Amino acid sequence: MRIKNNVIIASSISLLLICCAFFSFARNHNPLHQNEASVNLIIKLDNIESGTVTIDQLSNVSEVSAMVINAIDGTAINYTVNSFTFSASNVKGPKDSADFIENVKGNMLTRTIKQKILKLRPGSQIVIYNISATSPQNMNVVYGSTTWQVVANPTTIH
Repeated sequence: MRIKNNVIIASSISLLLICCAFFSFARNHNPLHQNEASVNLIIKLDNIESGTVTIDQLSNVSEVSAMVINAIDGTAINYTVNSFTFSASNVKGPKDSADFIENVKGNMLTRTIKQKILKLRPGSQIVIYNISATSPQNMNVVYGSTTWQVVANPTTIH
């Protein structure tokens, strides 16, 4: 009985390993996943990382950039942004406020996005998501989202 149980366990483990190997092979040879990597990108609007951003800082923003920090030596590895989706909430409109979404090819902000950025006010939120980028080794990466919260410009006390 003990030998029979050991044979069943060994067979189950072998079958599990075969299934894992098959699914790993299938994923690596699937054209939809070929040449893709999973990395934690740092996404910036020009040189502004996610977090809070003032209206003045946003006034000259022109592009989305992506990079990773090399864990070994701390250097930045730049990625080429191929496309992204830009979203802004609480944009001043003719009547009140509205949300705005635009899909972009490349890394440059469109004229429409720049116009909408100028209409943001404190409390607005910018989200860049569905970011597609390529590493220097031609590995394609799709990254989730990065968020900025718009705050008022600092006031100067005289």
